[in-house]
Amino acid sequence: MMACVLRGIRKTDFMELFPRIKAYYERCQARPAWQRTLGLYAERLSLSVDDIR
Repeated sequence: MMACVLRGIRKTDFMELFPRIKAYYERCQARPAWQRTLGLYAERLSLSVDDIR
């Protein structure tokens, strides 16, 4: 759930000030369950995963 919240600031430099939060977010993104969810979400929107990453 927190990964979804952090997605809102993923393209900013806010997480640079908090390296442990950034590392947590990166671990969440790497999880297979998240990758599957992201793929299904992209499919639902008719986009590629890279478009929403």
